[in-house]
Amino acid sequence: MNQKEIKDIVNDLRKDRVSALIGLPASRKQVLDVIKEFDHILQHHQPKDYIYFLSEIANGFSFNARVFCGITPLNDTKVDYTIPDIRSYNQRWQGRQELQNKLLLGQADEEFYCFNALENTYEVLDRIDGMVYDSFGTFEELFIAEVH
Repeated sequence: MNQKEIKDIVNDLRKDRVSALIGLPASRKQVLDVIKEFDHILQHHQPKDYIYFLSEIANGFSFNARVFCGITPLNDTKVDYTIPDIRSYNQRWQGRQELQNKLLLGQADEEFYCFNALENTYEVLDRIDGMVYDSFGTFEELFIAEVH
C-alpha cells in the first residue's frame, strides 16, 4: 500500500497552491489515537488505507469540492474555509441509521465518502438517503475515481 498515484496527484496539486488545500501528514501515532476513538463504529476493522493517507500523504485535503477530513481541522484563511476534523464531522452526522458501522471520511457536493467497517470497503453515499453510489476495495481507488 504505497498509494503512489495519490502521492503524484497530491504533489502536483501542492505545486498549485491556489486551487487545493492540503495538510501536511500527521504522525501515525496521532492518526491511530483518533481512529481508535471510533472502535464502536469500526468494530476493530481499521481503515488502513485512510490511516496511511493521513500519516504519509495529507492530513486533510480539499480540491474541486472534494473533501477528505484530517485528524485536526485545516483552515484556509485566504478564503475563510475550514476542512473539518474527522471527529467533529462524524459527530455532526451520528445517529443516522444508514450510517451505522460507517466512518465518514469526507464529502463532495451531495455525497459522503466513508469507510464501511462491515464490508471493509470505501464508499460514496448519497447524503440524503445513504444510498451507496459506488464501492471501492481501497482508498486509493476511491480517491482516484473522485479526484482525478
